[in-house]
Amino acid sequence: MEKEELLQKSESVRKDIGLLRANLNNIREEKEKLYQKRNSLREKINEKIKQVKNLKNRKDKDNIGFQEEIKEKEILLKDIRSLIVKVKHLRDKRKLLRESKKFEKNPRLIKETLEKLELKIETEAVPYEEEKKLMKKVNQLKKEFKSMKEILDVSDEYNKISKEIDNKKAKL
Repeated sequence: MEKEELLQKSESVRKDIGLLRANLNNIREEKEKLYQKRNSLREKINEKIKQVKNLKNRKDKDNIGFQEEIKEKEILLKDIRSLIVKVKHLRDKRKLLRESKKFEKNPRLIKETLEKLELKIETEAVPYEEEKKLMKKVNQLKKEFKSMKEILDVSDEYNKISKEIDNKKAKL
């Protein structure tokens, strides 16, 4: 009996071992699946981390560019303010000159007339008497123009700075 019992026990132990082995294999397969799932999740996490780092780097570069644009804007505004002060000063100076000298004619009109007369003297055959009169008129216009030249210079400078302000505002 003992032999039979031992054989039965041995047979039952073998069955238990077989069951335990099958159970162990199932657990190993499940462990392998979980391990692969863990690795897959790690790869996804690493990919997301790379994306976040790339976005952060791009944001940092954009912020640097934005800061540079702000500095450039501040410089342009400072330039514009200083030019506006100059324009105001020139406008006041021009106003004072106009009030103090009380010009009857437009300086630009005098300049055009002067140029036309000089051109006429140079290009046309004019009798001597008429040429004398024209030369007198030219000399008189030159004197008037000289006295007005200061206002023209101030006006030209005023216009030049005004255009510069407009250009900087456009750039801004």
